[in-house]
Amino acid sequence: RSQEFTGAENSMAAAGIDYYQKLGVRSSINAVGAGTAVGGSGPPKAVREAMETASQGYVRMEELFERSGAFLADLLGTEAAYITSGGAAALTLSAAACIAGTDLDRINALPDTTGMKSEILVQKKHQASYDRCLRASGATIVEVGGDSSCTNAELEAAIGPNTAAIYYAHPPYGDYTRLPGWAHPPGDPNLVSIDDAARIGRENGVPVILDGGEQVWPLDHFRKVAQVADLVCFGGKYYGGPNAGGFVCGRKDLIEAAYANGFTAPLGAKGIGRQMKSDRQQIVAMVAALDNWFQMDHEERMTEQFRRFTVVRDALKGVSGINVREQIRTDAYFGSFLEVLVDSEALGKDAGDVVEQMYRGDPSVLIAGGGDMFRVFFHTLDEGDAEIVAVRLRDVLAA
Repeated sequence: RSQEFTGAENSMAAAGIDYYQKLGVRSSINAVGAGTAVGGSGPPKAVREAMETASQGYVRMEELFERSGAFLADLLGTEAAYITSGGAAALTLSAAACIAGTDLDRINALPDTTGMKSEILVQKKHQASYDRCLRASGATIVEVGGDSSCTNAELEAAIGPNTAAIYYAHPPYGDYTRLPGWAHPPGDPNLVSIDDAARIGRENGVPVILDGGEQVWPLDHFRKVAQVADLVCFGGKYYGGPNAGGFVCGRKDLIEAAYANGFTAPLGAKGIGRQMKSDRQQIVAMVAALDNWFQMDHEERMTEQFRRFTVVRDALKGVSGINVREQIRTDAYFGSFLEVLVDSEALGKDAGDVVEQMYRGDPSVLIAGGGDMFRVFFHTLDEGDAEIVAVRLRDVLAA
């Protein structure tokens, strides 16, 4: 059967066919950023080439997971790492690791946690929607503290005989890479800090699971976050990996447990991670993307992003009915971006209309926004895209 699908004479799909076009799906320039809803980011050419090379051979997945995890752990300074099918899958498998460990019967039983420690503590004020990723393992989320605060003493007192882990929601440190107007960060003095949570966990023998999200820049911050807790989960799309890529890093015994609950069933168990499958190309892409992220000239990356920023900013000068606010960032993976406030009465349309017209036009451009404001990001643009975005925006705003 392999010859049936690999023989060139039997190939139904020649190289170069645009399947977006064939399916009637609109292909767009991405000025939204690395969003799941638009397919993530890149991956850049080097990562795509690594995926293509990987697709030409087969491997023992156990060996690939072992070597790829060691590679990531070495870059980040952690004991171990395990590549997953996204950051959300990393959270689910982390919870499963803390509940079932490497016990075959327990792994097979999940999400039924009868007879297991299955409570995961989270600060109520800091709770986020991604808690459901932990609940998918069978965990019970226990809120600690109140709507406005949580103290170290409250978190420690909440630890009981059924506590499997402490969950620390994103972001771990202040508003390091948060966008204006997003949820208040845990830099709030009324919340337990990640460092205190990690200490409380260690002193009580309770592992801490951290959602590291997109905390991948600067590199020393990336390593700091990766090393602060027992299990730290990241998304791969923020540094050029696949949209469906992620990983968890941390304590070796817990990483081995996360792997044991995964889709390859290394211990023979059919873990809850079976539906969280990754293919070999995706794993290689995650390695290639992180390797590239740690080797690239980030000053050059930021300089190019700022050049794109100025192209669009300058094109919007003199356009009536809008107010352009520059967000100059060097402390976030996405770099600088533009916020454009729309006077709908003067312009005759609101930001949502602008977003839709940019998407429906030719070329199609994805931007984010609604109401009285839209944003334009530049880190996901390809060469020449900034000039196209600038022209399209001027045309839409002038129409």
